[in-house]
Amino acid sequence: MSFAPPVNSVAWVECESLPQQKTDWLEFTYRMSMEKARIKTRLNGKNLELSSPHLLIKRPGDIIEHPEPVVLESFWISYPKEAMGIFQQAGVPENLSGCELCITPNFSSILREIHQTARHAMESGMCEQLDMLCFHLIQETMMNLRKKREVRENSPVEKIAAYFRNNFAARTDLEQLLAAHGISRRSFFRHWKERYPMTPAQYIIHLKLNEACRLLAETEKTLAEITFVLNFQSTSYFCHLFHRKLGITPLEFRKKNRFTSFMEISSSEHCSKTRLK
Repeated sequence: MSFAPPVNSVAWVECESLPQQKTDWLEFTYRMSMEKARIKTRLNGKNLELSSPHLLIKRPGDIIEHPEPVVLESFWISYPKEAMGIFQQAGVPENLSGCELCITPNFSSILREIHQTARHAMESGMCEQLDMLCFHLIQETMMNLRKKREVRENSPVEKIAAYFRNNFAARTDLEQLLAAHGISRRSFFRHWKERYPMTPAQYIIHLKLNEACRLLAETEKTLAEITFVLNFQSTSYFCHLFHRKLGITPLEFRKKNRFTSFMEISSSEHCSKTRLK
């Protein structure tokens, strides 16, 4: 796409984060450095925890909260709300709120050009050039994000995680899986820990309990049948585990959710941001 939407404003700032902020425009905030290793942000009530550097996308009407103040060095680009459709067509996912950045040489080069061009924004033709550079920076960011996701999805760890999601009720021979995917035990657990906040065993239990919720809400299967289908070692163990993780017994859950869709234990993709108790 050659058309670049007009920029409202660009700015480089170093300041303490605001406790709460509501946006009336579309803003791409590049947080390049901060005093803490990770920052906790709430966007429309959803928790985000990102390390530096990262991108935060603020859309019209969004409410951003910072539970803990932190000094940030940021660069932002804002657009009128009418530009949202253009960015969706350009490949910015509608559900993307934030992501950690991959700083490539091309990204750094575009950022330097923006900085230099912004100094001469009042000169003839410079505003149009600035519009194009900012648009290219966002396109570069989205391209790097797609590449990063493709690499991650094709990694042995993600392939094994996909196997867990498709076969969580079966008995799993982890050593056999590791050998089949050509990854050592040490390397697997190191990379797994980078992606998931729970062990592989906890992840499988998490998947089983999600399915148990569905079976309790949508079927007439008995506790014994659910225990057998999901390969729990006993019905008493299943009930104990269910209560410990969800704070409610299986039968109490069924009574409350029998005529509604099953309750998801995790709302994040592949449960990667939710910790079980």
